[in-house]
Amino acid sequence: MLSAFEAQLKNLAEEKWYQFHCEIRNRVGKRATPVFENKLKNLIVETPKRLNSIYRHWNQIKNGDETRHLGGFILAYLYNPTDFLSSEDYGLFGYLDDAYLVALAYERVLWEAHVCGNPLTEEEEDYLVNMKETRKLVRTIIPAESKQIEQMLQELIGGKKGRYLSSFRLSSEAGARIAEAGKQQV
Repeated sequence: MLSAFEAQLKNLAEEKWYQFHCEIRNRVGKRATPVFENKLKNLIVETPKRLNSIYRHWNQIKNGDETRHLGGFILAYLYNPTDFLSSEDYGLFGYLDDAYLVALAYERVLWEAHVCGNPLTEEEEDYLVNMKETRKLVRTIIPAESKQIEQMLQELIGGKKGRYLSSFRLSSEAGARIAEAGKQQV
């Protein structure tokens, strides 16, 4: 599943790059576009890799119950066609909200792993150091959506799930279609 998602994002990054470029340029102007474009494209394309790392760390963290329950919400959010930015409307740019949610969850999991005494790789340590800049970039490009995503994640970690359960729960019909598609791929 993650490899198909990764291939889809890489394909969009190659084929729909101009649409992504225009969305960034319209929001920050010509001069800032190259910096934002490259970093945000990487944030999006690396989302499947981060998801994989999140689940790997969750299996190693002994006291990670606070964020472990986020796994289902993250996947439901990723597969929800009506999240904050639609990939149908925005192409690759439509995955920025998804990538930001995963990036924030990954940051939280890395801090938990560190606190629990699990060693982090050099790449993971660099990720934590660079997350401040990532936040700033995303907040500049999608200010309202980034604020909502941050609030949603905090509420989910704090145990306030009710507000989001109905929003990101797949209908039984959609769940059946996804399950059937999975069977056909096997």
